[in-house]
Amino acid sequence: MGAAGLDVVENENGLFYFNHMGDALQNRELAMLRSFPNVIFTPHTAFYTDVNVASMVESAFKAVRAMADGEQTPLEVRL
Repeated sequence: MGAAGLDVVENENGLFYFNHMGDALQNRELAMLRSFPNVIFTPHTAFYTDVNVASMVESAFKAVRAMADGEQTPLEVRL
């Protein structure tokens, strides 16, 4: 294999969605993989295809319209 593109690695809890600039990597596997110039990582964005993004936008607009019309929507988050 000449290269790898990864969206998920083992024991990745707490690695993504936080600013770790300047921190030493505590995840040994990730640190080892990142040392290779032919390995890239994406922050859990593999599912952001054109089709999925269009579906998410459509669902959001439908939910907003339903809420504006006083209807219930399964997408509403109640706190």
